[in-house]
Parts: sequence; C-alpha cells; structure tokens
Amino acid sequence: MEEIQPRPRESLGPLASGAQALAEPYPEEGGWEGVRALLSDVNRYRGAALTFFGCVFVLTVVVTFTQKPVYEAAAVVKIGTGAGNSILPYRQVGDESANAFEYDTVYKTELEILRSRGLAARVVERLDLEEHPDWFGLKAASLQATQKGDAEGEVHASPLVGILMGSLMVESVKGTRLVRIRCESGQPIVAMRLANGYADSFINFGLDRKLEANRHARKFLAGQMDALRKKMAQSEERLADFMAEAGIARLSPQEKAPAEKEVAQIRDSLLRARLRMLEKEIRLERAKAALADGRAGVPENPYTLEIKKLLLKEVARYNQMEETYKPEYPGMTRLHAEIEGLKEELAQEKEGSVADLEADFEAAKANYESLEQEFQHSMEKVRGEGKALAHYAMLKREADTDREMYASVMKRMRETDITSALNASNVEVVESAQIPGFPSRPKKGRNLLLGFLGGGMGGIGLAIGLAKFDTRLRGKDEVERALCLPVLGMVPDTQKLQAKGIDEIPTGIPMALATHVSPDSAVSNSFRQIRTLLHYSLPDRRPQLMLITSSQMGEGKTSTVINTGTVLGQQGTVLLVDCDLRRPNLHKTLGLRPHPGLSELLTNQAGLEQAVQPTALPNVWAIGAGRTPCHPADLLGAAAMAYLCQWARSHFGYVLLDCPPLTGMPDAAVLGTLVDGAILVLRDGQVDRSEARRVVETLLVVNTRILGIILNRVQTSARSYCAYHYAYRLPEEQGQPPSGGFSERS
Repeated sequence: MEEIQPRPRESLGPLASGAQALAEPYPEEGGWEGVRALLSDVNRYRGAALTFFGCVFVLTVVVTFTQKPVYEAAAVVKIGTGAGNSILPYRQVGDESANAFEYDTVYKTELEILRSRGLAARVVERLDLEEHPDWFGLKAASLQATQKGDAEGEVHASPLVGILMGSLMVESVKGTRLVRIRCESGQPIVAMRLANGYADSFINFGLDRKLEANRHARKFLAGQMDALRKKMAQSEERLADFMAEAGIARLSPQEKAPAEKEVAQIRDSLLRARLRMLEKEIRLERAKAALADGRAGVPENPYTLEIKKLLLKEVARYNQMEETYKPEYPGMTRLHAEIEGLKEELAQEKEGSVADLEADFEAAKANYESLEQEFQHSMEKVRGEGKALAHYAMLKREADTDREMYASVMKRMRETDITSALNASNVEVVESAQIPGFPSRPKKGRNLLLGFLGGGMGGIGLAIGLAKFDTRLRGKDEVERALCLPVLGMVPDTQKLQAKGIDEIPTGIPMALATHVSPDSAVSNSFRQIRTLLHYSLPDRRPQLMLITSSQMGEGKTSTVINTGTVLGQQGTVLLVDCDLRRPNLHKTLGLRPHPGLSELLTNQAGLEQAVQPTALPNVWAIGAGRTPCHPADLLGAAAMAYLCQWARSHFGYVLLDCPPLTGMPDAAVLGTLVDGAILVLRDGQVDRSEARRVVETLLVVNTRILGIILNRVQTSARSYCAYHYAYRLPEEQGQPPSGGFSERS
C-alpha cells in the first residue's frame, strides 16, 4: 500500500496561520463585557466571598456590641504669636514669638509639646491622678505593685503617664490658631477634668519655660562678661605695644601703598600677555595638526592662494586630457611633473607659514616670562611693606571686636534683669471642656456600615483574586479567547444535574449512550448543535474523516466520539475507529468483541470483514482497538493506516477516529496528517491554560486543521436548565415534570 504524504500548509486555507493566531490571544473585553466577566468570577467563587463577608460582619458586630462606652471631652486653646507685648523694645530671653514667616514652625512646636511625655507627667501631678487610679479602670493595689517593682535610686515615670498619653488627641482647627485638646475616659466627668487639666498645664508649662530660660541666661551672661573683660584688656595692651615698637601713629584704611598700585598694573599686563601667548599657541598647534594630516587649516598668504588656483587648473586640465591620452604620452608626463612641482611648492609655503607662527609664539612666550619675573619681584616688595600693616590691622580688629562684644553682653544682661518679671504666656483658653452627655464610641451605626461594606468589598476582591490565580479554562468565551479556536458545543454535566434532582437520563446508562437513549435531552441537542457546526467548519465541503482527542485522561473523548457518531448516523453511515491502542475503551461501551481490531488489521492478521463490527446505534459501525502493540505510534504511522483511511472514505459518509490524549503521547499528532480536521475535547474547569495551548500547538506543528473544541461536563445551574426545559416543551406536556424529557422544536 502506498503511503499518503501530509498535506502542505498552503492547503489549509484560512487556518494556515493558526499558529500565529494562537500566539496572539484575543484581547480582553472592555466595557460591559469586562464587567460581566468580573461578575462571572465573583459568582464562581461566591462561597468564599460569602464566607469572608460573614466572618467580617459577625466580627464587627461582636466587637461593636461588646466594647465599653468611651466618653470624650474637648478644650479649645489659642496659640498666639507672642508679639503683643509692646512694653519693651527688644526681644525677651526665652521668648518664642514669631512673625508671619516663622509662625508655622512655632505652631508645630507647640503642638508637639502638647503631645510630649513631660506635659503628661505635669498633668498627672497637677490632678493628683495617682490617688485616683480608678479613673482609668486601675486598682490602687496594682498601681502600688508597679511602683514597688522599680529599683531603688532610679527615677521612673508613673504608668499613668502612658495611659494618659494614649487617651489624648490633639488636633488643629484648619485656617485658625486654635487647637482642640480631646481626652477620652470611661467616665464623663473624668474626661472633662483631663481636658481642662491639659489646657491649664500647657499654659503653666510655657510660663515655667520662660522663667527657667531667664535664670540660665543671666548665669551664662555673667560668666561671659568676666571672660570678655579680661580679653579686652589684653587686646588693647598688645595693640599699644606694637604701635610704639613700629612707630605707627595712624593709618587710613582707604589708602593704598605705591607697591600695591605697581603690582596691580603688572598683573593686568601679565594677564594680557598670557592670553596672547595662549592664542598663538593654539593657532600653532592647529596649523601643525592640519599640516600633518594634509587638510585645510594652515594660514594662507596671497602667493599660496595663487599656487592653489594654478594647481586646480592644471589638475582639471590633466583630467580632461586623461580622457584622450594615455599617461605615457609626453604631454601627459610633462603636465604630471608640473602638478607635482606645484604640490611641492605649496607644501613648502605651508611649512613656512607654520615656521612664522612658531616664531610668533616664541616671542609671546618670552614676553610673558619677563612680565612674570617682574610681577614676582613686585610681590616681594608688597609683602615686605604689608607685613607690618597686616599685623597692625589684625591687632586693631581684635581689640575693637572684644570691646563691642563686651558692650553687647553688658546691655543684654541689663535687659534680662528687666524682663524677668514681665513674662506672659502666648497661650490662652478659648473654651473649657464640658461634661459629655453621650459616649463618643463605639459608633455602632458607622461600625456596622463599615463592616458590611468592608466585608462585601473584601469578599468580592477575594473572589476576583482567586479567579485571577486560577489558570484553568472555564466557559466558552474564556476558551475561545485563550486558544483562538471556535467552540463547537458545550455538553452539560449530567451527574451534577441528576444530583440536583433533574433525572433526564435513565440511571445506569453511560454518558456515551445518552444521545441514543434520550434523543430529546439537552445532551442530545448539544451534539446536534456540534453536528451542525461541523458541517460548516470547512469553507468548501463537509469534513468526512475526523480525529477526536483530548489533552489528558478523563475528559470524555470516547463518550464524545460515540455521541457524535450517533447524531451523524441520523444523516449518513458512520464508522468509529478506536485508535487508542494503549487504553482502548470503545468496544467496552458499545458491547463489541475486543479483537480482531485495528492492530490486527494494520498488521495483516485480520481482514476488514472481521474487524468492522455493527453496533446497536443506527447506521453506525465500529472497529475496536484490538490487542495492544509494542509501539502504537509506529503502527498508526504506517502506510496501512493511510490505506484504511482511504477505504473508509469510500465506504462511509463519516469516519471518527478515537485517539489517545495528546499530553505525552504522539499518536494523535501522527494521525493528524491523514484527517480532514481534528476536534479537541476539553473538560470545563479542569484543563490548565498553558497545557491546552501546548496541545493546540502540537496539532498545528504537524499541519493538522483544528475544526473546533467541545467543552464537556459544563457546569449548568438547575434553574437555567429547568427554564430551558419548560420553555421548549409542547403545550400539552407543560404540566409534566422535567424528568420526562425534552421535545426539540426546529
């Protein structure tokens, strides 16, 4: 038997570019399609979403209704700039008054002081809170035990300080200088006392800071005055001794010495000479580089320009004569010699220009060096004259500075003595705290609303997250978008429907015979839809020889082969061939003898009359797998299999090959070169996206046309299933239960 060669890719028609289409999946839907996809994801994981929502909401309810009520009281204080005291014309020691630009910094500083641990300790001491631990829900015995646990000789803050800081909230009123001091407590009157105690302690704390600053300032200034008095006396004594020794009576600071004027003139001349030298050096280096590289850049004189014009003229003449005469012609030889002479003369002129530039540079350099020596000599004279003047200026400046510092410190000390009794606080109480009439928290309505919204949004987010991390293919749209292949039909999961009380297929009947036993069921209608789409899967004809495979075991390919053969048998003769030589199952489902089968037929151990068996299905015949060979893929790729396919085409209207899964086995890929097209069976929600893409790529690599995909065991809700059943029943059957079957209306 002659072996049939695989079809070239050009004969595949529109599906020839299938591999490219697979590399670029369909874009994600936008707008309402995207919203519908998200809702579908939420519905898929609604159990997890509802569980999360219930846990969050119940926890919120329990925490809200078991929490003890807390009362809040607020006192309002105003933080001023401190610039209202106009009695003194100078700033006081420790004064923190601010102008319009500094007020923001001072304001933030005061807020941090309000939140500090030191102010909290003052409030504890002012209100004598250690004698009333019950205000914070503590017992006197526990407070005393905490204080006894401290080591002797060490200073420890009261534990009430931390509790008080935890109950304090300081907030600024936007756009004003007001600060609201909030304190919380389990007792209304305690909350009021704490807020008012904080406001009073804050004012006293500011006054104490100013008094303490004045004491430290006076002590510091007294010590500085003693040191400055001694230093001033020493400076004036050194200045008098130097003036007597050097014979200096008076020196004006604006007058310049003659040597300084001379140095200034020489410095200007030296700078100009250096610039001229650098300019000539740059011109010389550029000319040398241009001369070495043979490019333009060497300064030219009128004679050089004449030589260049004559050279260009002779070269043009030489090029013109070269079109007529050979180089050996005497006129050409003479003209070439003249050109070379002109070039040599031009090069000599350029070298002369470079030599002139070098001479100019050497002259500028010599001028610069002479000026530099003259400048150094003048500087020596200036140093000699200015040394004595510099020493005098230094001593005089030191004496004047010491005298000014002493006068300034004495003035500031007198001001400190005056302001020590005129301190005023820049903080005032605007509104005292009142006894709160109702608790501030827990806010039950708000907590329940937040728990409801948080649980709902969290549950939805959890469901969407689980759906995004789930890489399994679910539903028609997701399969078509991921694999870029059409879905021919979706077969419902009859076991799920029976578990929900919809007993459409009789118990004990395998899924493979559902179309034959219950011709009006939804399963039968699904396979009729698959049959219709298969007829139009090719542009010019109906597919006759088809291969049905799956990505992995347990996806229902054998039952799909039998049900598809059943509906195709209603329109013509059908031959089912069990090509799964590793784990054959077709003969068991149809009740056929196991052998002779395909393996015996391909090895010439049996004839077609023995291998082809009739089945209980109308117009359907079958060939079993036979005995399991050692190398099934080699046997299926033999020429005998191609001859069998040719024979089946000529004797049957449709031929269906039941092939093993593609994952890890090449059998289906080997047979893919012999068929009109392949049908891929995928179980809904069980196949990984990457695995399905690898299966499709395997078929496309061997130039197999993929007719489409059949989704098996699709999860269908009982409500939609019953709605479909009652909507398509005859009027006289609408009072019967759904288990009676369906009536197809076409």
